[in-house]
Amino acid sequence: MVHENLMSRSRIERTVHRMAHELAEVIKDQPLLLIGMNQRGLALAGALYDSFIRFELGKASCMGLDTMEMSQSATSAGETDQQPSYRIAQHRGVVVLCDDVIFSGKTLFNVLKGLPDSSGINAIHIATLIDRGHRAFPVSPSVCGLTLQTKQGEHITVEVTKGRNLDGLQIPSLEAVILVLNEE
Repeated sequence: MVHENLMSRSRIERTVHRMAHELAEVIKDQPLLLIGMNQRGLALAGALYDSFIRFELGKASCMGLDTMEMSQSATSAGETDQQPSYRIAQHRGVVVLCDDVIFSGKTLFNVLKGLPDSSGINAIHIATLIDRGHRAFPVSPSVCGLTLQTKQGEHITVEVTKGRNLDGLQIPSLEAVILVLNEE
């Protein structure tokens, strides 16, 4: 296998800052809930949150969403204030689903189907660090760091490290984006 570094940590930081400014232009002064899908999506959500705070772009909060857990809990009865769906339903403003890489769109499509009904959500946007194209489901990012059409045998990996704690939530840090080429 051949590995090609697509984005270093510093390039990721610059890209995330740009993405945060793009989001701020769209949402205006509405409260923002950044939802990181799985571990690497949470790293993107955390980085966007940091940019919103650093550049004073608006009121933002951040949470993680385990997509496997969400699909399993969709059949569970009763909601508590500890469940992600409860927190999303209580949000008043804009929701941004954050994923590290979008390929077919299946994960995002399933998450969108599983979101709770809420009259308080004004808009739902999608932010991704890498858009690989090849969509099989009707979703597309509102904000994207890098668009890269991949070929068969190519895979994109977003590397993260342990990161930090934000209000009891362990948020990983984005380190690098790697293109992996499978040699045949």
